[in-house]
Amino acid sequence: MAGFAKATIIGNMTADTEIRNTPSGMPVLDFTLAVNSKVKGEKVTDFFDCTAWDKTATLIDQYMNKGDCFGVVCKPKQDSWRDKDTDQKRSKIKFIVNEIIFIGGNKEQSQQPEPAKVPIQDRDNNTVSDDDCPF
Repeated sequence: MAGFAKATIIGNMTADTEIRNTPSGMPVLDFTLAVNSKVKGEKVTDFFDCTAWDKTATLIDQYMNKGDCFGVVCKPKQDSWRDKDTDQKRSKIKFIVNEIIFIGGNKEQSQQPEPAKVPIQDRDNNTVSDDDCPF
């Protein structure tokens, strides 16, 4: 029976993108996503190396910059090689992107003014502050 592996990663782009093309002209983009979490109260950051191809690579290059948060649905792939200096076998898991999850829109859309705060009044026409609300 064949196995199946799929991952969803939501994180921040660690650097500005640098797309390149294969000799046949196919766009390819290597990038890293940083995912922050807490373990026993300590901040921990994990880094995931990803590769996107063709239109997916072009879209990420066009819309994502260093620090932007977005997600990817991808397939893990293990690369193996022999270290030239130590002659030891090495391996690394890299994620091949199949889908992009855009989060929050682009910078122009996200810089809209905040809505004006309208005073809230209770039934007796007393002004209620945010501190008075239980939620």
